[in-house]
Amino acid sequence: TLAIAHKSAGRYGQAQKMLERALTIYERHSSKTLAISETLNNLAVIYATTGSHKKARNLFERALTLKIQSLGPSHPTIATILTNLAALRIIEKDFLGAKSLLERALSIQEQAFSPETPAIAETLQNLAEVHIASDMAEKALPLLEHAADIYSKHRDFQKEAFYTRFNLAKAIIAAGGARTRAIVMAKVARDG
Repeated sequence: TLAIAHKSAGRYGQAQKMLERALTIYERHSSKTLAISETLNNLAVIYATTGSHKKARNLFERALTLKIQSLGPSHPTIATILTNLAALRIIEKDFLGAKSLLERALSIQEQAFSPETPAIAETLQNLAEVHIASDMAEKALPLLEHAADIYSKHRDFQKEAFYTRFNLAKAIIAAGGARTRAIVMAKVARDG
């Protein structure tokens, strides 16, 4: 939709107005809970991006409730909303809440997708970042290693593989690991 195009282009004000208008129309004249859920999720992303965290949280939670009612608690699109809500919790420094949401999203993804799916790697990466932010870098290491391994198997995700390896190098240092190993990992990330 045009609202999504505005959002992708960074024109959040325009996207917000269009999504708010669409939401009003959907809520008044439609029983399409999936369309309402998607609109709520997209609007919540804009609110989170522009710093309206409380509004974003409320909309993410409404979107999640509607999506679960429509598709059940294990549908892969539930993981997307959980991940978005977790990202908001990370911004708010609620690492325990973010961890719980990401673990739930990962569980759904592991049931729905092949183990080598980049979506799983992204969730592993996010979960690792929560552990690092919570001063538990040692728990992040296997998650980052797994995520880097998944990304490296996908030609279109090499940038993510490099980023993950760089974060792995930082996590090794933060966990008190071998500095030499961290330097090697950072060089691998840099050199591709």
